[in-house]
Amino acid sequence: MPGDIHARVLDVLGDHAGRLQAIARKELLHQVNKKGHRINERQLRMAIRDLRLDGELICSAPGYGGGYWLAETKGEVEEFIQKEITDKYIKPLAEVVWALHCAMNERFG
Repeated sequence: MPGDIHARVLDVLGDHAGRLQAIARKELLHQVNKKGHRINERQLRMAIRDLRLDGELICSAPGYGGGYWLAETKGEVEEFIQKEITDKYIKPLAEVVWALHCAMNERFG
């Protein structure tokens, strides 16, 4: 994905610092597309993932009042990590891994 898309996403998110300034995904997509890039929601999510991997503190939350924002505090990042990553993805996957190991050891010793 071209780096200028990442820059456009960050440019739009620059006006959305802090949880109370969250921008909905569809609106974020619309604003990025208005800047001259025609991307879809999947490409937007990939760009946000890339930016996070590059160290950008982009938080998100689902539902009404949710969306994306640049973290203003350490607490916002910690809450995002706990609720949106650890509780939703890491814990359930760890449970599956544990169950598979238990079943494997029971069946194969």
